[in-house]
Amino acid sequence: MKRIFFVLLVFCLSINHALALEIVYPKTKNVKINAKSTFFIGNTLEPLKINDEDVSTLKNGEFAHVVPLKFGENIFKIQTKTKTMTYKILREQLKPQPKPVFKDFPQTSFIVTTDGATLRQTPIDAGINRLSQLPSGTNLVINGENGNFYRVMLSEFECAWIAKNEVTQNESNNFSDAKFRKLHCKRDGEFEYHRFKLSKKIPFSVVNQDEKIVLKFYNTNKPFEFETDKKLGFNYYYDEHDHFVLKIRYCKQEIPTITVDAGHGGAELGAVGCNGDREKDINLKIAKYIKQNLEPDFNVVMTRENDEQLSLKKRIEIANKNNSMILISIHANALPDGENPNWHRGTSVYYYHTQAKTLAQSILKEVTEQAGTKDDKVRQRSLALTRPTLSISVLVEVAYMINPYDNIKLSNDEFQRKVAKAISDAIRNYVCAN
Repeated sequence: MKRIFFVLLVFCLSINHALALEIVYPKTKNVKINAKSTFFIGNTLEPLKINDEDVSTLKNGEFAHVVPLKFGENIFKIQTKTKTMTYKILREQLKPQPKPVFKDFPQTSFIVTTDGATLRQTPIDAGINRLSQLPSGTNLVINGENGNFYRVMLSEFECAWIAKNEVTQNESNNFSDAKFRKLHCKRDGEFEYHRFKLSKKIPFSVVNQDEKIVLKFYNTNKPFEFETDKKLGFNYYYDEHDHFVLKIRYCKQEIPTITVDAGHGGAELGAVGCNGDREKDINLKIAKYIKQNLEPDFNVVMTRENDEQLSLKKRIEIANKNNSMILISIHANALPDGENPNWHRGTSVYYYHTQAKTLAQSILKEVTEQAGTKDDKVRQRSLALTRPTLSISVLVEVAYMINPYDNIKLSNDEFQRKVAKAISDAIRNYVCAN
């Protein structure tokens, strides 16, 4: 009799658990959200209402429901047959931020104090506007400011921008042009090294345009521009003799090294799906399947093989340290408040430098065809894992964690294997073609 009672108790508890209402987002019942709308993400197998409005759920109980937000306090009553929850969402009216004021001032000598300071085309800390990363000690001529940026004079007709916190005024006020000459070009293994001797460190740009790498020096005694049509990765730096070096991968490796990065990890969960599954776990599973597909034809380096938290800088260091020909970062997508997760589905692939565009296009084609995801486009974006230049670097958003239909796919092992095979096939095709 006790055994029968125990079995019935377990059965009833399992039924209650299956019917339970789980809200994954918003993360708390009292929250501030400054957007015109937000969404409730979660799961339940019972009929669901939010503020007496019927909410559509999939067969497995997953749902994503958008609600408008008025200024002030918004109360939402979430109700099933067995459970009622109340959420309070405060939308504050934000004060308009003052626009940055542009100011001209006389030419002033500055010096870069941060190694790897970003020289930009526009005074905005975002977008496709990077010209180069300048080493500390670089001499600049500055003659204006806009918000948090200084305007850098490159020539009579060209200027650039640099963050104020990465430079300091140079007391010497030396405006003399630098002298330079090209020393030599040397090939060593898979790389070609172009060395230049400069009388002082000056601003420069290294831009990947179409299939070319274009190097320009500024503030010199004569105009200079150098370009090459190689496109398998590049880097630039000052060597131990203070010679400027442009390093270009001109041929593929005999056994190519591929770094596979599983996004997020440890305390960094990434996006959370309607059923509570975590992006960091799905990323790692797909990354491991990619490794299985590529070995032993490729040397595969994983940025992480367990639930480990890594900085973005460390992930890039791993790829560079292992001289990776390709760096691929695996993610699953999410959306900010104000968007509708039901309208966004599919795979998107991101690149920054045009040398990576062909690989990004190939990955999108293979994943949408083999795994059956919607084409959510190839996009050029300035992301930490797309900006590295030594590797052909791309970031794959496999599908949307917060879209109920996509989330079912992402949590499915067979789908994960298909995605991994598709990405691996795209990598093989790219390497063979180059």
